Amino acid sequence: MRFLPPSAACAAFALAAALCAAAPVWPAEAAAPQRRYDPNIELPDSDGRNLVLRSCTMCHELRGLAAYKGYWGLKQWKQMVEDMVKNGAVLSPAEQDIVAAYLTRHFGPS
Repeated sequence: MRFLPPSAACAAFALAAALCAAAPVWPAEAAAPQRRYDPNIELPDSDGRNLVLRSCTMCHELRGLAAYKGYWGLKQWKQMVEDMVKNGAVLSPAEQDIVAAYLTRHFGPS
């Protein structure tokens, strides 16, 4: 293994530090993946809407909601939310309850 003399090592470190400092810093929005919210799906504005938008649309569109509207109750929505968390959706247990309640309220049986 070959080592650089101390002065060369310092120069290499300084160059690396300068390059890192000069690297562009992108805003968080630029690094965020594109969300897949279908604007043709109406999401009523109530407690839970923002959680649905934040957690569900990172992986898929919401057009599938229409297929379950009027059929699924809290138990089914809760299971769906838990399955989505197992597949990567980021929701705390309390947030899961809020999302399941939101989906039941707006897409469950009347």
